[in-house]
Amino acid sequence: MKNRLWSALSLALLLALALAIVPGHPGPAPAGAAHIETAFTSPYNISNSAENNTQHPRVVIGSDAYLHVIWMEGTDIPYPKANGPAYAKGQDTVWGPWEWVGPHNNQGYTNPSLALDSTGGVHAVWAASGSGYPPYDIWYTTKPYGGSWAAPVNLSNEADATVYPDIACDSQDNLWVVWQVTYSNNDTDVNGRYKPAGGDWSAVMPIANSAAQDQSPRIAIDNNDVPHVVWRNNAGLDGSWDILYAKYEGGAWSGAFNVSANSTHSHFPDVATHGSSVYVVWEDEIDGPDGFQILFRRWDGANWLAWEQASLSFKALYPAVSADNNRIYTVWQDYRGGGPPEVYFCHSTDYGVTWPLDENVSQNSTSSYFPDIVAQAGGLSHIVWEDGPGGDLDIFYSRAGTPAEPPTGQVGIRAQVPPDDPAYTQQLTVTLHLTASSPAGYPITEMRLCNAGDCDPLPAWMPYTTTVPSWTLLDTPHGCEYKYVHARFKDSTGLESITATDVILYDDHVAASMVLNDDNAWTNRLTVTVISEDGEALDPDCSGITTMRLSQDGVSYTPWMTFTPSVEFTLTPSGPLTRTVYAQYQDRAGNTGTFSDQIALDTIPPYSPTAPTMPTMTAGLGVTVTDLLAYDDESGVARVWLSNWGDSGWVPFAYAPPPRSYLWSLAAGNPPPTSPVTITVYVKYEDAAGYGAYPGNFSAVVSSTIRFEGVVYGVYLPLVRK
Repeated sequence: MKNRLWSALSLALLLALALAIVPGHPGPAPAGAAHIETAFTSPYNISNSAENNTQHPRVVIGSDAYLHVIWMEGTDIPYPKANGPAYAKGQDTVWGPWEWVGPHNNQGYTNPSLALDSTGGVHAVWAASGSGYPPYDIWYTTKPYGGSWAAPVNLSNEADATVYPDIACDSQDNLWVVWQVTYSNNDTDVNGRYKPAGGDWSAVMPIANSAAQDQSPRIAIDNNDVPHVVWRNNAGLDGSWDILYAKYEGGAWSGAFNVSANSTHSHFPDVATHGSSVYVVWEDEIDGPDGFQILFRRWDGANWLAWEQASLSFKALYPAVSADNNRIYTVWQDYRGGGPPEVYFCHSTDYGVTWPLDENVSQNSTSSYFPDIVAQAGGLSHIVWEDGPGGDLDIFYSRAGTPAEPPTGQVGIRAQVPPDDPAYTQQLTVTLHLTASSPAGYPITEMRLCNAGDCDPLPAWMPYTTTVPSWTLLDTPHGCEYKYVHARFKDSTGLESITATDVILYDDHVAASMVLNDDNAWTNRLTVTVISEDGEALDPDCSGITTMRLSQDGVSYTPWMTFTPSVEFTLTPSGPLTRTVYAQYQDRAGNTGTFSDQIALDTIPPYSPTAPTMPTMTAGLGVTVTDLLAYDDESGVARVWLSNWGDSGWVPFAYAPPPRSYLWSLAAGNPPPTSPVTITVYVKYEDAAGYGAYPGNFSAVVSSTIRFEGVVYGVYLPLVRK
């Protein structure tokens, strides 16, 4: 950090100097000029380091609006001390944990910088020494989107000290790196290297190698892929420092142009581009020794315009600049108010011609250092700096929002099958209906659309239209799934809407099952029970069955009826022995599915060729009944029924396999018989054609008698023994 003494000028004199007009220059905006109110989010700690070595942040923004920040990190835990470049990615108050970029050991590290390529890859440079002390070298590494950091490469690789690296990436993913080199005779120059996409680094190329000191370079690339470099140089009158500029065109670096062009000391420039315009800021002692203000100058693509004053301070240092079309943003480290340094911000909406009153971003009682800023379309900018409210330095972030209402919009998904249905679709191809408008009345020019689950990376912008006739939803293995479509809209000023989302339930089939009479194979009635199961009810993402209809031939159906798990259906009297019943189901998405089951008619009762066999006489009420044999050529014999009365008191038993023996009570259904007495035992057979409360077919009744001579001691219950 540079150490400078504060000016001893009184506050009144400071204000007078702040408002002074440099001869031949229109001067800064007067105090009380129209103020663009800026909404700053609360400073958010994105490093959360417990050490006091967290310094020098730089920030860039990706096409997906995620911020990428690099800084120098130092920790004492674990021991030995670790320090090196650190990196984090995030938005607002949602940031992932920071990670080391390169080796982190007890070497000297300083002044990192980073850039993004078109694929979302991150490229970083920093200065590091092998011993922890100068001289330093310039190191480079890269991290592809979704990948890991590559092994660092030494770009300067020389015995002399190299510091203050800066990196930029053009639209073709070509990289440019610049740095300051200090030779053994204390002369300083600005060098650089170039790396074409997919190629190797060029040889070191001199950019500024005057007889004076050339230091502190910064680089930016315009939309024509022309690199622009600024640095400070002390070749002015009486050794005064100036801000110089050069660009690379036609295979060579241009001669240096003096941007500051004044007799005061000018230091630590920064440069930004938008379109073909170039924007430069620097700190300048226009208010006398140690009375630094932030000055701004613009190249409009044809000429350098007069410089403007962006700050109203008495000591403003280390500025950074970023631009979005007509909006120019700058931040710096400011010592006004008699306290520790704060981070100040100023914003111009007319390409830097006028600058409203500057504003305090950090607003705390601790020291806030080395801010950086990046612009985002829609009147937003993002600021990072180092600060120490907890006693140790950390990297803090705040978003600055200036009044600019973004457009608003909606997306509506409509099915093609069923036609124009907003809730359900049977197909992945749908129609999108889009509406968007700007509160400020700007035309809506662009939009981008993506399916949830397929928005990383974000799709390219496309011309705005109100209808996309055929949009394909995200294809997954799931036949039932909610499908989301996201839309963002952009107006002619570049402002973007928040994401609009619509959802539709994709359901491409009917999930159901059905059986007749609980899956019985036979029936002796023309009325059967259709048992249905809504398989879609088992999946909360399916639309659910709503209606059903039945048929005997799969052609002629009953009218549609509300889905019912159990419904009776009457077969026609004439027809084949085996009948087929078709059930057709329809779900909320309009899918129709046909299912069927078969059942055979059996109206012929079993028959028995023999009467039951029992002993001729018994002294007990329990007897064994044998030879209960019957035949059924259709559904088969299912049960045998026994009774002591013949017209009532029937008791069923499962039809037993050979030897078909049953233990029967002569008292079943009767009062205990008196002795002696002859008792008749009646038998009939039932087949398997019954269902529920409806029995199967019964055979004719057969019987046999037995003589009972004994004493009754109790009542016998009917038992079966196989």
